[in-house]
This record gives sequence, C-alpha cells and structure tokens, in this order.
Amino acid sequence: MTSQPTNDPKQTNRAQPNGAAAPQEDTANRQALKEVQIKRLQGQKEHVGAAKRRAPATLPNDQPDTATMDAVPPIEGILSPQLGTLYERRLAQFKKLALEAGETNGGPYLGFLAVLTAAQRNLLQTAPLPAGAMATMQAWLNMERMPNAAELAAATFWQVLFKRLVMDVSPLLTPEHAQRLHDLAADRAALSQQAASLLAGDFLSVDGAVSAPLWAALSLAWAQGAQRLLADENAREARTKTPSVACPACGGLPTGSLLMGGKREGLRYQHCALCETRWHRVRSVCTQCGDGQSMDYWSVDDREAPMEVESCGQCQTYVKVFRLDRAPDLEPVASDFASLMLDDAVGREGFTRATVNPYALPV
Repeated sequence: MTSQPTNDPKQTNRAQPNGAAAPQEDTANRQALKEVQIKRLQGQKEHVGAAKRRAPATLPNDQPDTATMDAVPPIEGILSPQLGTLYERRLAQFKKLALEAGETNGGPYLGFLAVLTAAQRNLLQTAPLPAGAMATMQAWLNMERMPNAAELAAATFWQVLFKRLVMDVSPLLTPEHAQRLHDLAADRAALSQQAASLLAGDFLSVDGAVSAPLWAALSLAWAQGAQRLLADENAREARTKTPSVACPACGGLPTGSLLMGGKREGLRYQHCALCETRWHRVRSVCTQCGDGQSMDYWSVDDREAPMEVESCGQCQTYVKVFRLDRAPDLEPVASDFASLMLDDAVGREGFTRATVNPYALPV
C-alpha cells in the first residue's frame, strides 16, 4: 500500500457501506433478536425502555504525556490479528448468545454463525494459506484498492475456502439455501463478482443468502495475509504514520472500537471487520471526522456498562465501543448482537452507524 488512508473518507480505499439485502430468514432472525432485547430493556423500570445519553465533563485522551514519555512504553500503532484466540472468543460468544436467544428469538441464526466461526478456526488450523496464495494476498494488500472481479477470479485460494465453509454449514440450512450456495461455489465468475461487490461495500448487489459464508471466506484469507504483512516492522510503521478511518492493513471498514485492558489499559483500538487487524485511535476525537467537541456516550445500564455507543454531533455518526477493560470476553462481531438496542436508540436520534458488522449487514 503506497499511500495511507487519512481522516478524509474521500481519500481512503475503504469500502463504503451502501446497505445490503439479507436472506429473509436471516433478516427475520436479526429482527427477532432486536425485538427481544428491546422487550427485555422495557421490562426493566430503571431503564424506561431507552438508552441513556451522557456527555462526560472531560473526554478521555490516551495521547502520551510528553513530560513523562520516557517512563511510558510506546503505544503500538497496529496489532496483528491473533486469529486462534479471536475465533475461540467469537465462537464462545455466539454459542452463549444463541442459547440465550432460543429457537424463536434469533437463536438459529446465531447458532449458524457459531458453526461458521468454528469452520473458520478449523480451516486456519488444517489448511492455512499456501505460499503462492500468501504472495497474492501480499500483492493485494499493497494495492490502493480492493481486488476487482477479474483479479479475484484468477485466484482460487479464497474460492476453495468458500467451498469448504459451504460444506460445513450446509447441514444447518434449508435444501434450497444450501443449493444456492453450492451453485454459486461452482460458478467462478458469479462468485468473484459477488466477492468484489462485498469487498467494495456494495452490499445491495450481494445476494444476502451467501453474504455470511462468503465474507467468512474472504476474511479468513485477508486475516492470514495481514498477519504475514504485519510481521514486518517496517510495514507496521508505514501503516500507522497517519490516523486512519479505514484499516491501515487492508483498507476495510472497522466493526467497532475496543477499549483495552491489561497492559494496554485505557487505549482505544479500531477492529477491522475484514482482516481482523486492530489499529490505535485516540479516545478524545471522533474516529470519522476528527472532531473532539461534540462527543456523546450512550449506554443501557450505567457508566460501567460493558458496551457503549460513541456519537459525534459534528458528522452525525456513531461507533459501538466494546469495553474489554470491563468485560474481557467481549468480541466485537459476536457481542454486537447483544447490544442491538443501542443501535436502535441512537438511530432514532438521527445518527448513522459508521462501522459494519459483516453478519448483520444493513437491510
């Protein structure tokens, strides 16, 4: 990647979320999830069925204090994907949420996502990308754009991953749904066009019945490529010189913000929905427009809530914040499904989500 994304979305190579059509069964399950959470929220009198909005007197800032920089370890600008740990945590969250949701409140879809995540984990362990595929991924990651349909069609490794994932999840699907996936897997041109649209953020052009396993295959390939890319110190440094809206490793959109615990206590990182890379952004400014004067925070419970929303009055966008310092087991893709009421509340106030959950694309 010869030039880096900046705070100006027009100057980034990130995918722009244009909305997506999801399969009817998945859409219904996601809507059921939202409805049951809203009902639970309304059943708690202290919440009065709405998220609480708050503006802290002083916004937190994790910029290093120049007066004490010698005593403070340097902030890591970018964190390479730790895929084994990530898939295990995501799998555990999806299983937990599926059990809580039950058969009529989105549980089957969450269970499907658990199986899909387990399949990603297994493929990572048993069929990592070979050298030739890794070389192609490095070339793609060093472009200033996502690969187009023709380039994707010429590379078979991600198509093999898709076929393997389809085989693993097909037993959970209706025969008609499974057949659509198998038919697409056998049509290289159509599959590559769907993948190109998904990577470009043209979600309305993607068949909702195939988007989840297709994203899972692409993400598994991109994440392994990012691991190899970021193993080089020079590559890490080159990709963190400028604050970035999009992922500095692959140009993808974030799925949310993480407030870290442990040795990175209090630091904020964005988590890439595509390659699973995390990159540092200071907490005192909007991750989209850079404004630091119009920030509000929303939570369902109180100031110690494990999941919050950070909204910006300047650009009218919001980002989901996962407080790993309070709940280390949270995982941004899976745990997002446990806080849909926050999206509902903030959306009613006129804010637009600036991040994307690949398994809950807008409809």
